[in-house]
Amino acid sequence: MIDTRSGSQPRECKVSDSRSMLNLLQGPLPKNLSDIRASVCCVAKLYRFSDERNVWQWQRLQTYAGSYAYTEDLDAAKRAVEKQRLQGSRWWIHEMPSIVIRGGDFCFLIATKNSLTPFLEFRGDSFRSPLMRTIVPKAMALGYVFVIEPYLNLAEYPFLSFASYVRRGKRELGWVSHSKKRDLTYLHRLLEKLQNAMQSD
Repeated sequence: MIDTRSGSQPRECKVSDSRSMLNLLQGPLPKNLSDIRASVCCVAKLYRFSDERNVWQWQRLQTYAGSYAYTEDLDAAKRAVEKQRLQGSRWWIHEMPSIVIRGGDFCFLIATKNSLTPFLEFRGDSFRSPLMRTIVPKAMALGYVFVIEPYLNLAEYPFLSFASYVRRGKRELGWVSHSKKRDLTYLHRLLEKLQNAMQSD
């Protein structure tokens, strides 16, 4: 079990297989979802890219392309940015906390839309057995659910952000990392709830 006590950090699982792809779950849900018993529940790291452009004088607008802005690794995010960037735009890549739930042949990755207080949307929610039947529809309503290859390994804190810059004489953008403060309270609370429900499956 992942330790989620105060002052500790849960271990992370990162989707690191270069062959894996994020497939957005849009429904219908698998018919046997109630029969699937969750066997793995851990924190994962996704990468979300967004662009920032001047809209009026010194005001800048930051946008991202919904579920299509999520990638499974940093290199994939950089490649996606290179394909979409325009002159004068600045890009960000954020390491986003997410949760992996695996059961049977299914592996779901739940992504939050909130980058500063991830999984705030799930506060107050409770989950019961069967876990897959209760968490997956809820997550589809509040965030994004991806179906991924069930290959995971450990990653590490912290969750970073990367800002783009133009490199003189180079075609590709350069990137500089920033340590962006995030409130992971709701992430840890949700993880603990899910793991308690998983024990009852």
